Amino acid sequence: MPKQETVALWQIDSSLTSSSHRQGLTEEQLKDLRDVLSRGVGSGQTTVRHAQEVGAILGDEVFNQPGQTEARAHNSAIRKAEALPCEIQWLQIPLCTGYKEEDEPIITMKEWPFILPHLLVQSMVDAGYLKLLIDFDIAEDYWTHMLKDFPGHPAGASATTSIPLTLYGDEGQALGDSYMSFHFQPDLSPWLSNAGVSRFLITTIPSNMYVFNQDGINLTLQSAAAIIVESMNKLSTSGVDVRDVQSDEVLTMRCFVMSFKGDWKYLIQLFNMTNTPSKEQVCWMRKASKGSRGDLENCYVNLDPQASWRSTIGQDSPWQHQPEYSKLIGFDPLMISIDPMHCWHLGTGRDVVASAIKYLVLKRFWPGRNQEHQLACCSKRLLRYAKAHRLPLRLRKLTKSNLGWSTGTCPELHCKAFDTYVVLRFLVSEVTSRDCGDPDLATMLWAADSFLTLLHKSGHFLTPEEQEHRVVVGELFLKVYTKLAAKAVAEKKNFGAQGRSFTCYGTWCSRNAVVEVTRSWVPVGWMKMP
Repeated sequence: MPKQETVALWQIDSSLTSSSHRQGLTEEQLKDLRDVLSRGVGSGQTTVRHAQEVGAILGDEVFNQPGQTEARAHNSAIRKAEALPCEIQWLQIPLCTGYKEEDEPIITMKEWPFILPHLLVQSMVDAGYLKLLIDFDIAEDYWTHMLKDFPGHPAGASATTSIPLTLYGDEGQALGDSYMSFHFQPDLSPWLSNAGVSRFLITTIPSNMYVFNQDGINLTLQSAAAIIVESMNKLSTSGVDVRDVQSDEVLTMRCFVMSFKGDWKYLIQLFNMTNTPSKEQVCWMRKASKGSRGDLENCYVNLDPQASWRSTIGQDSPWQHQPEYSKLIGFDPLMISIDPMHCWHLGTGRDVVASAIKYLVLKRFWPGRNQEHQLACCSKRLLRYAKAHRLPLRLRKLTKSNLGWSTGTCPELHCKAFDTYVVLRFLVSEVTSRDCGDPDLATMLWAADSFLTLLHKSGHFLTPEEQEHRVVVGELFLKVYTKLAAKAVAEKKNFGAQGRSFTCYGTWCSRNAVVEVTRSWVPVGWMKMP
């Protein structure tokens, strides 16, 4: 028998109606309680502070104990039936559990924990949390636009009762090791700006336990993907039943995966991509290349409107070995999305702002006897700007070290994703308030900020006017950027951006972009405008 555990997620409505605390609570107290509890539904938040907030509203000593540990708070919630039961499934996947002689891996079929999406969604709906999954006020408009991009998609038969989902993955460091995490996110959740309430964990796997076959296919991740696909397809076929409290009618809500987002390690390995940043042909969507073999027509920095690579979207399959994700109901390769965070905030954007800062320091834009003093002045102004505009900033100081300032490499700012956004806005305010000595640099920074601001402030889909803005300002950025890059090459200076992110950015800005209606991915925490 597989092991079974319980995922404790704070419950809002169903526990309140049956709880003895329901009596005597005012509507205002109920509203406050729902707001507090809703923050923990997605993340299983059980911090002492969170428990105390609940206790302060309920007047309950069980919750409102300052010395209570997180584990006790968590267990108290379970005992009081204020936890959402969702059984963790232990399912077998191939893992590398060690090495024999000559680095031969020991491969073991090992039980691994999964929070299967169809079980979690069912538990959430049963407990009255359908509102975490879909905002019905925007659902009709969403499907009207999305079905233009994917005509014939099975969701079209029941669009009014279909919930679009995104599968998200990222490989990151935790406890000294690297882990690949799998999540799903409802595209129409009212709380998309709060990842803790809208991004739900499926599983996480240590990268040092991956198993590969002779073709380089990651069998561990593909096995995990097969489990996820089976669960998701249950949501697309059987769905979950929801009872309308007003009419008492039972509706069947179905979920469909409509996009895939994540870092390069996730996308490349989950889709068995043949075109990767380490190869000559770098883009999975187009025949865009680095141009190092003399094929300048398909070189991704060739911005000629008639460049060959512009008309090659979807001509070739992104893989030679079919990935498990392609077995999802309604799957289309064009659902593999460009993730703004990894493309810009952790990619091209970090290179652009670092190159701009280095350039401005070399031009003595900020006062100071030497470069270190100029960077110190810039740092102080950056901190004041962030404080004045109430922008969170983890980066406390600009140095040659965190700017990647050296003679042999292009600059790259080592910072958090949101810091890139803050630094860009700061630089735009600096170069537009006084002459920086290079109008092209000021134009490039302004265009980048204008383009991203458009995406941040727009809805799920761009209007025709916003589409035109995207194209004009986006292409302005690309043209001025390549002009500055050519100038830097001519002067033998190192300024630039990562090629893999730059080609994604180019696709993003292109007039004939991937889909007829470009999605903007507005409601993400690290992109939220002040």
